[in-house]
Amino acid sequence: MGFDGSNITDIVRPSITSMQQPIYEMGQVSLENLHRLIIHAKNKPRADIMLQHQLVVRESCKIIPSSASV
Repeated sequence: MGFDGSNITDIVRPSITSMQQPIYEMGQVSLENLHRLIIHAKNKPRADIMLQHQLVVRESCKIIPSSASV
């Protein structure tokens, strides 16, 4: 299972299930925290930020029918 949702997950076989992360938003929040820290040196950046993420199920987690031979 991957944690970045990168394009490689579509190339390999079986395709890999991954957790798609909001990379752009992660950068944006990081920059906002850095800016806050620079402007208001006394204030700590927020550490409890939760961004939306999504589990992208692909072939690596495919359900195999019980009638399939191993």
